[in-house]
Amino acid sequence: MLNVVFVAYFLCDCQPDDITPYTNAEAALNRCTRRAERGEPPTPDAGEAALLERVIAIHDAQLACVPTHRF
Repeated sequence: MLNVVFVAYFLCDCQPDDITPYTNAEAALNRCTRRAERGEPPTPDAGEAALLERVIAIHDAQLACVPTHRF
């Protein structure tokens, strides 16, 4: 999942002040990882899931623009 966040960020054509969705998603995944390290369920809560869904939607739109011969 972290790879999706990073790839979406690197593919974006955004200004430095527009990286908030990516940094928020990364922070959400880091919180999930810390919970897992403590032996707690790593499942994202509703707020974290919303942050991740936003970046997944951005990445889905990025992939939709790639010609199929690139896959």
